[in-house]
Amino acid sequence: MLLFLSAASARAEEAALCTSSIRVLFNQYGDTQILAGSTIWFSSVLEGVQSDAGDLGRTPVRIDVRQSRIEFRQWPYVITMPDSAITIDPSSGEPERWWVGNSSWSVTYAPSQIPEAFYDGMPYTVPATFVPGYNGPVTWTATFTASRPGITVRWAWSAAVYSRFGVNGWLFVKPLTAPVTQFQNNDAAGTPELFKQYVVAGAMGTGAPSYTGARSETASVSTCPSSTPPPPTPMRAAPPRAPQRALILISPLAATPAFASPISQHIEFGDGSVGQAVGRCYATDLCALISYGNGDRLAIYSEGAARCKPYVLYFNRTNGARTIYGFSRDLERDQSFRAPGAHCPTTRETRIVMQGGRVALTISKNTDGTLRFNFTAR
Repeated sequence: MLLFLSAASARAEEAALCTSSIRVLFNQYGDTQILAGSTIWFSSVLEGVQSDAGDLGRTPVRIDVRQSRIEFRQWPYVITMPDSAITIDPSSGEPERWWVGNSSWSVTYAPSQIPEAFYDGMPYTVPATFVPGYNGPVTWTATFTASRPGITVRWAWSAAVYSRFGVNGWLFVKPLTAPVTQFQNNDAAGTPELFKQYVVAGAMGTGAPSYTGARSETASVSTCPSSTPPPPTPMRAAPPRAPQRALILISPLAATPAFASPISQHIEFGDGSVGQAVGRCYATDLCALISYGNGDRLAIYSEGAARCKPYVLYFNRTNGARTIYGFSRDLERDQSFRAPGAHCPTTRETRIVMQGGRVALTISKNTDGTLRFNFTAR
């Protein structure tokens, strides 16, 4: 007996071959109640990529992840995750990850940077308080395609709960579990470095230092063919020259960054650029902004100091949705303390000269621990 499949049936069967699901029981990590209004940070990582031709170390391949969703068996919500475009390129240097068009992730890695490489993530605000143990398994499903046949992907996911969180494009997501240029730590790939101080117990995590939650089991999926080839390596823009502690930042939204505190200073410099600063800047806030005549913006953010550690300032220059460069630096501090534990170093006034010596930015610490920013034209 001969069986004939219609074209539609063949496509459906093909899609099933490259669709993968991983199911997790949150309650195996504890029955901590997840409160309404808190945020679950869902993130996924590449644990391995293989090619039947054995040529990953010679030529690029693009992997597209589509129709990604998270479902709760006993909870009436389906979370639609962003699409992801993954380029594995042997000529790649620093890992790259971008939040593109307010809708999808784009990441580039060298083969040697896998496993434990972030490729998808989204914060989800919890609409109603629930206890994981009473809501059954949670399943992440996604469809994988590749620009050439014979590609196999191994992946895993995790979920952590945060009391305060931001939006994709403003999280400083760590791309690898291994230390990278900016994040010299062992935080897991997918850690939202800008908000990690707000992690709490829940979902698959127990609070700090489990900033992504525990990893699920790893699933393996054979990709389906894709009509989209990887971008040719010679056409990729050269990485911008930046200071030694360069950030590979996710692309911000095109909208003007917003201050969380009232603006205390508005100053126009000789080249026509405009500076704005705040007198009370809290951790993770936008503290100062320079707007240039060509549309560039230099935004300066703060990351809260840990015990005996100084604040870290993040400098991010953009034009629309394009990141031009980024870097970070610590505030200056007095190192003259006698013994560990005796007392912490004192944060000192920090002065940064910019724009060829024409502008100075002074940062001082208020008595309540917040930061004060002030521009001066020189």
